[in-house]
Formats: sequence, structure tokens, C-alpha cells
Amino acid sequence: MARGRLDQGLRRNLCLARAWPQPR
Repeated sequence: MARGRLDQGLRRNLCLARAWPQPR
């Protein structure tokens, strides 16, 4: 399975959320 891809996606999402916190 694409474990590395999932990890990278999650890390990128976290970085993006931190840099640009969206009011959810």
C-alpha cells in the first residue's frame, strides 16, 4: 500500500493547517 504517500500527505496537511489555520 502507499504508506509513505499517506504519511507525506498527513504531514503536508498538518504543515498547511499550521501555516494557514482554517476556522472549522
